[in-house]
Amino acid sequence: MQTQQILLLHSLAVGILLLFWMYWLLKKQLFHWNTGGFWAWAAFALYFVANPLSSVISGDYLVYDITLAIAGKEKRAIWIGLVICIGISVFFLVYLRTRAATVRWQLKHPARYSPAVWSFVILCFVIGMPALLTFRIGLFGGVQNVVVEQGRFVGEVSGYEYSAHTFLLVPTVFLILVVPQPGRLVGWVLMAIYVLASLADPWSRFLGVSVLIAISLTDTLRRSKHWPRVTLVVLIVFITTILWIRGHGTFSSRTDLLTTAAQAPTSLLDTLSSGDAAMLATFYLDSYTRDTLAGFDYGIPLLNYSVTGLVPFRLFPQKYFLIDQLRDQQTPRIGLEIQALLYGAKSSLIGSFYTEGGIIAVVLMMALAGWLSRRLDGMLHADAPPLVKATGIIWMSLLWMIWGSADYWALTMLGMVALPAIGIWLLSPKTRSKRSQTSRALAPQPLMSSPISAFNPTHRANKPQDR
Repeated sequence: MQTQQILLLHSLAVGILLLFWMYWLLKKQLFHWNTGGFWAWAAFALYFVANPLSSVISGDYLVYDITLAIAGKEKRAIWIGLVICIGISVFFLVYLRTRAATVRWQLKHPARYSPAVWSFVILCFVIGMPALLTFRIGLFGGVQNVVVEQGRFVGEVSGYEYSAHTFLLVPTVFLILVVPQPGRLVGWVLMAIYVLASLADPWSRFLGVSVLIAISLTDTLRRSKHWPRVTLVVLIVFITTILWIRGHGTFSSRTDLLTTAAQAPTSLLDTLSSGDAAMLATFYLDSYTRDTLAGFDYGIPLLNYSVTGLVPFRLFPQKYFLIDQLRDQQTPRIGLEIQALLYGAKSSLIGSFYTEGGIIAVVLMMALAGWLSRRLDGMLHADAPPLVKATGIIWMSLLWMIWGSADYWALTMLGMVALPAIGIWLLSPKTRSKRSQTSRALAPQPLMSSPISAFNPTHRANKPQDR
């Protein structure tokens, strides 16, 4: 069977399955811009339907030819197609059956926040803006000192310094949700600057798109709507296409930027069929290496990143020792040729789950992803506290890329953007938990020595509920 036929049949099968789940999402009123279910559905449609289908239409399917030729052609394609369909179905089954509860993090809805909260927000801006200007826009020559080997910062600039611009995201949305109009305008301007900075940053293109999505989510929730403004959707598609055409480079001049922008309307099909979205091709090859050559990871990378990922490399240079030991054992079995094809490529989040333990890991992890996505919906509920809602907006804006990446990368990215939220939470007023309130209500009442003691002011002042 030819590669074109394999991709067409795969796109048809997954497309029909996604239409089935779209029906149930629509029936449950969960197919809209503000739900994790919608963003999962959109990511599945992009990576497993739109990319292979547009690759056939455009004739640009060389990467599929290569990976399928190595991995076993029809047999591998049928197996991975089945794995994807099972993973998608497990995700939506759990997602639709999970109750949507408003997430509150025990936070109050105060009329105003304390100076300590706003001092911390300002601190996040003070830390984040230099990183934005230095490492995204390229001012002050800081990019020259960045040395990255195998995704690790080993030069003069640490990963925290380089990524500190992400500390702006949650505080900026929090500012927009909480303060009156003048301060809200500052938040919108910061978001716009962040998007413009992506035009100068060759390595964080996805963040520019994600911030645009965060802007649309914030605006949609503020207007109590289910869908964003059409202009914002057009802008998201337009900027995404420009960044894809530019690639991992920079615009040399304003003329270069305008020329690229002029090409965007006619380059949409090429964007969809590009190697940047060819996660299915990588999935074919990566799954082949796991099944026949290297073996599974059994969650070791995810565990290592979970335990030591946030520890600065300078303090613990050997923090990825478990991953290094695993790679030392697996890389020789894979071979240099296949290793070169897989270097820097992503097999999607489902593919990442497959590397952990095959179809069993896909079923278990997709079920967990479905439950977590439904909980994420609760963070965007109208009654959720502003900090919860701001964090949920930023997390949801990253989902389109998370579904196309690895599980440990998703964990690291979600953790980085949530660090400012932890600081704001610690300084914000909390509500008492239901358990403490129940214990308080059931506390033993003091016995009255006489009916007169009920009217004794001193006695009443010592009652537990008045303390």
